[in-house]
This record gives sequence, structure tokens and C-alpha cells, in this order.
Amino acid sequence: MCDPAACGGGWKRASMTAVWVVTMLGTLHGGTPYTPAPGDGPAGAISGMVTGAGGQPVSGAVVVVCEQAGGIPLSRGTLQPFIQDRAHAMGDDILFSLTGADGRFTFEKLPIGVYRAVAQSWKNKTTVRVLLEVNGEEVELHGVANDIRVAEGATADVVLRPLGTGALRMDQQVPNDETLLILSTAPPSADPVLGFVSWTGPFLRQAIGCNRMPGGRTVVHGLPEGRLHVAMFAADNVPGFLDAQVQIRPGQTTLLPCTPFVAGWSDGRHDPPPELVPIYDEIKALPRAESQRWFMKALAAAGVPVDPQKGPHVSGHLDTEIVLPSGRKATAGQALAAAGYVQLQASVARRTGRDPAARSGQPAPAAPRSAAPPSELQRRIDAAQPGATLTVPQGTHTSPVRIGKPLTLKGSSPQECILEVTPHGPALFVETGGQGEVSLEGLTIKWQLAEGATAVEQPVALAVKDTKVSVRHCRFVPLGDLPRTPMAIRIEGRSHATISDCRFEGFDFAINYGLGTEGLVEDCFLRDGGHQGVTGYDRSTLRVERTIVSGFKYHALRCTGGTLHAKDNLLLNNRVSGICLGNKDGQGSITNTLMIGNGEGIAAFYQARFEVHNNVILDATTAGIGAWDTCHLNISNNIFQGNAKALVIYPQGAQNTNTIGANTFWRNTVDTENCRRTHDSLLADPLFQAPGTGDYSLHPGPSLDRHHGLTDPQVIRQLLDRWKTETQASTEP
Repeated sequence: MCDPAACGGGWKRASMTAVWVVTMLGTLHGGTPYTPAPGDGPAGAISGMVTGAGGQPVSGAVVVVCEQAGGIPLSRGTLQPFIQDRAHAMGDDILFSLTGADGRFTFEKLPIGVYRAVAQSWKNKTTVRVLLEVNGEEVELHGVANDIRVAEGATADVVLRPLGTGALRMDQQVPNDETLLILSTAPPSADPVLGFVSWTGPFLRQAIGCNRMPGGRTVVHGLPEGRLHVAMFAADNVPGFLDAQVQIRPGQTTLLPCTPFVAGWSDGRHDPPPELVPIYDEIKALPRAESQRWFMKALAAAGVPVDPQKGPHVSGHLDTEIVLPSGRKATAGQALAAAGYVQLQASVARRTGRDPAARSGQPAPAAPRSAAPPSELQRRIDAAQPGATLTVPQGTHTSPVRIGKPLTLKGSSPQECILEVTPHGPALFVETGGQGEVSLEGLTIKWQLAEGATAVEQPVALAVKDTKVSVRHCRFVPLGDLPRTPMAIRIEGRSHATISDCRFEGFDFAINYGLGTEGLVEDCFLRDGGHQGVTGYDRSTLRVERTIVSGFKYHALRCTGGTLHAKDNLLLNNRVSGICLGNKDGQGSITNTLMIGNGEGIAAFYQARFEVHNNVILDATTAGIGAWDTCHLNISNNIFQGNAKALVIYPQGAQNTNTIGANTFWRNTVDTENCRRTHDSLLADPLFQAPGTGDYSLHPGPSLDRHHGLTDPQVIRQLLDRWKTETQASTEP
């Protein structure tokens, strides 16, 4: 399944980023590519060896070939350098060779020319499919070879050796796996607001390593002594471009502190650095059409090639001096960056409807005449003191609201206080930057995206970012179909969210804890939705307790790469699974949960590590528990009854790494598949007291004696009573 926060974002968004900051100037181009079929024209080869500091061969190292002049890697499809405006996508098609046990590598049929080779590897990674996949957190650099001359019919021989013994540790606290990192011994050519454009020139020509950073974290070994330059791009959640420099010392590990990213769609830096402020002020003072004409003329006068249709070809010209409107001089890179900040702040102002962190002492720009005035509820929120309790007036409020400070927003009841909106973003957006706590209580949020809304950054009814939040006794109702109501709640960034006693009807992805977030879902009722009820994504830590999830088209609960502790829950009639543990390794526990009529009670993939104890799994149409043999599930003291198959292990690896203890099996069509019951498992009626009335406690008998089944049947009975009552109430005329 696809993370709704990632689908349509990530690298797709990067394709726009390198050019949006200079849209007013035309598209930036690095030149016209020549793309012959491999083998066309005269060709030669490169053969070589990667060695360690002591001369020993290094196996499993990735060697990348780049053109010497620009430092850009070759495409495996064309054997030509990637052009600049495809830099964001080159990861899938970069030409590389993997060294064998003897440390050797070969590139054949390369067009004649001058190249450089860069070598690196990842700890415990012996097979690499794509260079810029998430191949690992620890990277070892193995050196660079420059000025490799490939002549027709000849083979150039090279040896790559380590550059040094320094190390660099980075944790940018970016909760995703989309961050692109490039290390170089030369600085970027311009301010990071220009994104990939600033990476051209000496920076790429002297690049020594790269990585896709898992969760924004990487440790790089084998760095040379001296100044090292770091460039990053993060696509989602805390996105944007960054560059920094650090001093590397032999045999030592240097820590790179967190630095704000430059981005128009995040809380990164939006204002220009001091050295660009005078240029920024000049460009901002020009009307847009006039600034476009001036820029074209200034660049052409300085000798920068300008295509009337495509705009300026700035590659290699960022250091060219141009004349500003005032008559002062600046480099083309400085002027382009200043223009980028003008457009960046305008973009932020349009997105947020407010001043994008303007520089100190500079008045905020006037709001556009067409901007809607804030609603009465928004005015009350804006006027409230931090920490205040604000009572929501009874009635229906039809404008979206934002909360940027700690406070309590309290309605008298969900029936009397309703937020009903159809915007191009969230109905309610909460973001305090980690300052204090926000509480939401006693509200109904009815929401759908506006008709025709596309590329919406936060397609969710309630968006929470970098905030400790409590949502209690609220109701979330979709106004439209699933495409227009993708998410009810999305928790992002450095957030901790507790969602208590809330009801959700519909939504494609109801409750979503994003990468690195924490929280608790308790006493909630979710029904009749699309993909998933409650989801914890990579590096999230989530507890789900005393919660009912029924009628979802895919999964009731899902853990993908995080930690999930599910206890005392009722999961009913979800088409694919009650609990899905994938598509990334996760960990946690599942206890005292009743699962009835799901496709699979529990579906586990990859190397999921979970304790699965004292659950009751009934009437699964596929399997009570279906797990890859690569998982590490500890399955014991559960009751499997009436399932098509009770317990199935799907062969994926060399051996089954799950641990199967004693369980009770009764009236399943098949008890086990690709595994065996333990000798102390029970093949007997578990003797439920009164399942027809919701009582799944046990009469005296072997299952009760062995402590199989629910540890707290009373809490499950209460959940069943609530499910019956609320389901009946929702179907009555």
C-alpha cells in the first residue's frame, strides 16, 4: 500500500523544485543532451580495482563513472551524462559497477572522453540494485580517480584508494527516507534556494560520495582531512535544500548539527541571508514583468546564453557578473538566488495566508485584496493568550482554521459544535513548533477537499505538525467519497498525539502517525473506510488500546517500519487484514485483541518482530495469522477458531524464524500450513462462556487452565456492546 503523504510527493516534487524559484526568469537548462544508443561511435573501456588502506581488495563497492568536465554521472541507458534538469531523477538510472571478491570492476563501450570514478560501499550491504535507494545508514568512501582518459579501442586502468580516515555523522531529524546527500571537497556554486542549480560546477566536479539518508541519518567513513561541503535535498515533511560545511580531522568523527532547510512548503528558512538582502530588496521592488525583462537583458549583456523560448542557460555562468537595476554589480548566482527568495516568500504567503517569517524590522506585505478575511473562530484563536481555553461557539463553522500556539479549543459537544468545510487543505491545521500543548475537545469535523483540488500538500481533515496534541471526544465525518476524503488525521514531524474517545466514519486513511511521531489511540471507533484505520509509519511509536475498527477495505491497523503495541482492541470484518505488519520491518506486541471475520487476522511481512499473545482470532477468510518465514513473531496462548486456515507461514527465506508456542485450535478448515503445532497445543473447544452476547471468557477447561485466550474478556465485551449499539444507531432512520 502507498503512504498517502508520500504518494505524489517526494521525488516528484523535486522535479519542480530546481526551477520554481526562478520561474519568473524562465526554465534553467544545463545544455542540450546528446543521447546516442550505447555502442554508437568510437568507444573504449575503464578497468580497475578498489583497495583498502593496506592495499587489500574491497568487494561489494559501488563504482560510479562521471564526466570529468561537469562531474555528472552517466546514464546506463545512454552512456551520456545526465542533464542538469534531470538531476532529481538520475538515481534510478545511474551507471555503476559492483566490485567482485578481487576488488575489480569494468566499464565497457564508453564513448571516448575524460572521466572520473568515485567508489563507496554500505555497511552490511553486498548487493546494490539502485545507487540512490535507501541502501544503508553507514557509508564507507573508497576514493576517487580523476582524469581517466578513454581512447578508442583502449582500456584505461585505475586504482581507487581511501581518501582519509575522518568520519562525519549527520542526523537532520527528517522523518522520511527521501533525503539526498552529496559530499564534496568544493562548495556549492550558489545559495541553496536554487536547489540542484547550486550543485553544478566545482561542487559536482569534486564530489566524493552520496547517499539516500534513512530518516535523515547517515555516518560517512573514509573522509579526507580538511573542509568538507555537504548538500542535501529532503522531499517531504521537513523538506527543502540545504548546504553546510564542516572541518574533518583524521581518525575523528565530526557531528554536523541540524540546520534549517530552505523551502517554501515547510518551516525551513524563507528569508534571504544577510549578504543577499540588498539584491533581494532591489528585485522585490520591481514589478514582475519588468523584473523578467531586466533579468533577460542583464544576463544576455553579461554573455550568459539566453534561449528566447527556454530562458537562460546558467550552467557554468553562476559566477558571471551582471549589473543590477541600481547599477551595482552582483554575480548571476547571487541575483538568481535573491529572485528565488522573492518568489519563495510569495509562495509561502499564498500557501499560508500570512506573512512568511519576514525579516526583523521589515513590515509584513499587505494581504492580497482577494484574500478572504479570517473567520470569527479564527479571530478568537489568534486573539487568545497561549495556554488559554477557548470555547467554540455552538453552530456550524464553515472556514478552515489554524492553531499556532498552545491552547485548548473546546466545544460543548460534537452535536452542537461543527466545523464543516470544503477547502484546498485541512479543515484544522495545528503547528506550534514544539511549544506547549494543544487540546481539541467536543467537536465534529466534516470535511472534503474542494472540487478539482490537486497537488494538495495536506489532504487531511486535521493536520498536526511539530506539536504535542490531545484530541478527545471528537467526531470526523467525510463529506465526499474516498478520493476527496483521503485522511481524517495526519500527525507529522516532532509530534506526540493522543486521540481519545473519537469516532471516524469513512476516510481512505483515517488516523495516520507519520515518520518519527509518537502517540496513543484509545477508546475510538473507526468504521467503513478505505485503505486503513490506524497506521504507524517508519520510526513511529504508537499504542492502540480499547479501539474498534470495522469495515475497512484493506487493514484495520497497520505498522510499517515503526513500533506498535496493540492491546484490548476489537477488529471486525476488515477485508484484507485486522493487523498488517509491513511493508517495512516493525516491532511491538499484539495482546488481548478479538479479531472476527477479517481476511487475515494478522498479516506479517519482511522481518516484523512482534509478541502475539492471548488473542482470539475467529472466522478469518484467508488465515488467522499469515506470516513470512523471515518474520520474528512469537505466537502463543492464542485461540484460533473457525478460520479458513488458522496459522500459515509463507516461504520467503531459507528457514522459518518465527517462534510458535502452544495455542488452541478449534474447527478451522486447516490448522497449520508450512509449520507444525507444538506438542502442547490444544485441539479442543475453548469453551467460550456466551459469545452470542459478547462474552468471550472461558468455562473451566484445558484452554482456561493453560491461560489461552483473552486476559481481560470484560474490556472486549464492553467494546462489542459499544459496536452493536453504535452500529444499530447509525442504521436507524
